[in-house]
Amino acid sequence: MTRYNQVPWPLRPLVEVYGWTVALLLYIFFASLRLSSSLQIMHIPEDPPLDPSSIWASWHEDVVLNFVLLPLILKKSSAPVWLNHPAWTMRPIHHLMRLFGIKVIMAATGQGGKQGMEELNRQLIAGGSTIINPDGPAGPKYVLKRGVVQMAAATARPVVTMRYKCNRYWSWPGWDSKRVPYPFSRIELHLETKIFQGSEDQLAQNISESLAR
Repeated sequence: MTRYNQVPWPLRPLVEVYGWTVALLLYIFFASLRLSSSLQIMHIPEDPPLDPSSIWASWHEDVVLNFVLLPLILKKSSAPVWLNHPAWTMRPIHHLMRLFGIKVIMAATGQGGKQGMEELNRQLIAGGSTIINPDGPAGPKYVLKRGVVQMAAATARPVVTMRYKCNRYWSWPGWDSKRVPYPFSRIELHLETKIFQGSEDQLAQNISESLAR
């Protein structure tokens, strides 16, 4: 897939118009869902206080719910920075993140992924935060990949698992069946902190079990 920086210069203004138009429409859409719905964020009482510099993790099916609650999540985070695919078709998401005040690192496997991960790790060590979908970008669904565990081990940052409950939604067709809430829904976000202790395998198991509850 063509990266944004590989798009010919004469076509880039068209890509930018496409990117900003869709980004603004998505921003309005997510805002309307947020304002019309009942939202609640809950943290397990026995957990330590949330660290603003954390790695937030949710299954890929909940990326829409993440954007609906994003302003509330960002209030609990510091210096947000996200890794996202550099394809030109992802330009709306790049700009949507910027509308939320998120720094974007454009990289993916085979397209600067190693360098992008190293830069993200540096940002986390410096006090930043990020959100990751550990079964993305292409599945299998609910199968945790090692990236989130390796990130936690490399940065000594806690992982905050994000588990959603939504009473009214429809599922977007695709491998992950993204949950898209209807207006006036009731959305609960349950948070649980997992700290790297012992082995990567143990942390991976802890994260998977927390997301599956």
